[in-house]
Amino acid sequence: MIQGLQMGAPATLLPNLIHIEHSLKRPFDLAEGAKSADGQKIDIAAHVETPLSWRDHEFQVRNPEGHVSEWVKFSCPFDDKRLLGTMYESAGEGRRLVAVSDHQGAIEPLRKAYVFADRILGVDVIETRELRCEWNAAIDNAALAKLRFRNGAHVRLIAGEHVGKSGTIRELGLRHLRPYLIDLSEGGAIWAADNEVELLTT
Repeated sequence: MIQGLQMGAPATLLPNLIHIEHSLKRPFDLAEGAKSADGQKIDIAAHVETPLSWRDHEFQVRNPEGHVSEWVKFSCPFDDKRLLGTMYESAGEGRRLVAVSDHQGAIEPLRKAYVFADRILGVDVIETRELRCEWNAAIDNAALAKLRFRNGAHVRLIAGEHVGKSGTIRELGLRHLRPYLIDLSEGGAIWAADNEVELLTT
């Protein structure tokens, strides 16, 4: 929907983003707590990431009666200095947690830092790309820490339709519901969850 709005295609905003109670006849400012030209309040989520995510986008609102607004650039009193401070603070917290191997705890601050960098600095800026990589690495390392086995481990299936079969873990799908890709001894390969396998000791 965002892409369509940027391209100038007519659209109706989702009700959880903006609620228009009466006909909208003139352009309006989409700042927090703004009102339309006829005095009706336009509600928009107060969380700082919500308005930040719409930065530089244009909107057109159509109500059920068919009245359509002009295209309006999203407007919000952004404090870029404060937002950058939040971005660097979140990035620092995430990196501190990574340094002590708390990858799960690092996910949220690194995600926040990446989102802020994307909207403030731009998606193609090196710092933004680095934060995105750090965030994804934290997600993967947090998932890896929850797995008991690694590539090359010989395991036996103890649950599921292949129970009793054995094989060798070839690959870890860290964002897969069943993260172990196992080459079965009798041929073929299957994906299995951590609680579906045990280490083969004999």
